[in-house]
Amino acid sequence: MQARYAPAYSSDHTFLGAVRRGADGAPGQAARFAIAGVPFDGAVTNRPGARFGPGAIRAASRMLCDATHPLYDCSPRDALIDVGDLQLPATSLLAIVHLDAHCDAWSDHFGERSGHGTWMREAIQERLVIPEATVQIGIRSPAASETREFVQRAGGSVIDARELRGRDNPQQLADVIDGVRARAGRDRPPVYLTLDIDCLDPAFAPGTGTPEAGGLSTVQVLTLLEELAELNWVGMDCVEVAPAYDHADITSLAAATFVWTYLCGRIASAPSP
Repeated sequence: MQARYAPAYSSDHTFLGAVRRGADGAPGQAARFAIAGVPFDGAVTNRPGARFGPGAIRAASRMLCDATHPLYDCSPRDALIDVGDLQLPATSLLAIVHLDAHCDAWSDHFGERSGHGTWMREAIQERLVIPEATVQIGIRSPAASETREFVQRAGGSVIDARELRGRDNPQQLADVIDGVRARAGRDRPPVYLTLDIDCLDPAFAPGTGTPEAGGLSTVQVLTLLEELAELNWVGMDCVEVAPAYDHADITSLAAATFVWTYLCGRIASAPSP
């Protein structure tokens, strides 16, 4: 049999020290949640390096120690396996909550039909998401109005970063939280969270390929995750962590904390057996 070689940027760590299970579905421990890395730099707009992100997030998760969340008083560790790194993600979406600096609704990617800045437009046009149950939060990058307002014209909601300035706690963010619940929670559709780390201001996440000034704080994102834990989540991704541009691992630690908070929220919000 021909030996299989992992790329140099693959990670030997697991998230929160979870049991490793082969992504090929080899027999192993059953678990409620699975962590998968997608080390990918294709279609990068500015600085490459996000292929190192999954490894950096896994390494940063070791700082979460026993992984018991102080708000939810639970740990996802016993409900978790890590399947390693995958070549491509495979996700079917319905309702979607999108935290990002960029609307990702461009009609092309520098002349290419698809790229990391076109996926939202494609998802709506290909009917992979419910437009009315689509919410974008933190948008602030330069873009023509046709691109910037695409999701709104399709029926979704866009909450730009300017609207969120100086608002950190649940009371200050109540209208945003209620708006997400009204859209993504109506009729309880499956909800997917996609969290681009550049939704954060570069002060909180310098380690990313396309930073945009004037973004969210780590506290704001944690408030949103905590207050929306009861939605009918079916999965999440955290993308575009590029550790080569990080400082003191603050970007990787923020990403690991977001994933951990999402998982603990899922456990704490689950109906009692």
